[in-house]
Amino acid sequence: MKILMIVQNDFVNDTRVFKEAKTLGQEGHTVQILALHSKDLCQNESFGNFNVKRIILKTRDKLSNRNRYIQAIKYLEFFKKCLDFARKFNPDIIHCHDVYTVPIGFRIKRQLKSKLVYDSHELWSRVHNVESLPRIISKITKYFEKKAVTESDTVITVSDSISNYFVKHYELKNKPLVLRNIPNKNTLTNSSNLLRNKLNISPEEKIILYQGAVQVGRGVDKIIKLLPNLDSRIVLVILGGGPLIDKIKDLVSSLDMNARVFFHESVNQEELIDYTSSADLGIHLMQNICLNHYYALPNKIFEYLQAGIPIVCSEFPEMRKIIEDYRVGMTVDPEKLEKTAKEVNSLILDQEQMKLVKEKVRQARQVLCWENEQKILVDAYNNLAKDFNK
Repeated sequence: MKILMIVQNDFVNDTRVFKEAKTLGQEGHTVQILALHSKDLCQNESFGNFNVKRIILKTRDKLSNRNRYIQAIKYLEFFKKCLDFARKFNPDIIHCHDVYTVPIGFRIKRQLKSKLVYDSHELWSRVHNVESLPRIISKITKYFEKKAVTESDTVITVSDSISNYFVKHYELKNKPLVLRNIPNKNTLTNSSNLLRNKLNISPEEKIILYQGAVQVGRGVDKIIKLLPNLDSRIVLVILGGGPLIDKIKDLVSSLDMNARVFFHESVNQEELIDYTSSADLGIHLMQNICLNHYYALPNKIFEYLQAGIPIVCSEFPEMRKIIEDYRVGMTVDPEKLEKTAKEVNSLILDQEQMKLVKEKVRQARQVLCWENEQKILVDAYNNLAKDFNK
């Protein structure tokens, strides 16, 4: 089958879409991704099993203001160019990777009689920044989410909680498929010392790692505030950047924690495992600032597992289920810093306990990998293919 995937980003670090496209390409489908073009990126790029076309928007270069009316003009240009490409490509299936590409998908579906797959990476109607937008924008988002969930030929999402939300709020007869954003199985046999060597961290110190974007709701400030209550032998590495990085550095200074907090810029996906595996513990104290966060199952949880390190994370339902089912760490209340500090100390400083948890992590890595998870996607497309073979 010919599959047209549409994303509203430049397709540089979108690991979920990359894995899905690669899997479907390996299954013999012709997979084409439409993305946005950015400076210094190739307009057309081949990844062996699939191709990417980054659409150049004249309005993106000429209209740099982020005013919502200007954004609407840019969106209309993207909409038209996606439609023009689709008419030439003539896909059997359109695969929309967020709610904002859904209007494009439905137009193509109607004009070309294609099937539509809606792949909801977030609970878009309950994302923090959507809920804070003008009421009309929020209403439009909710309208298209409902349309996508109720009228698409196949609906996929990232967690069981979001799938259940769709069933309840949109009165669905069939529960959407859950396809978790899990990395490929890693062949790592030993942890590295990359972070220790690069940041000059001594072997006697224990490394807690936060990797990913430093932005609202990720709880990086909570981790910093946790540090003074942790044993003095414990240090923190923040691997990544983002809009709040300067504020986080100011917070570190105000708490006199400069000697115990290390910053490292983000690294590409191929290098990430070597950095992650050189930590002792992975942490993610996501904050409950919206329902999308509460229902989240972040890919960094699985990245920590594939790197072989135990996890401390917020006690939200999806993350808690992974931690408790596989016994690979602990969940905590990010608002109770003193209690959290005691629990983290008791884990990371107990060599026997860490040894036991790391063995559970090793076992979980064999199960929680894309090689197993991708079967859900393959089966979904096999079911869609039956309609074309009738």
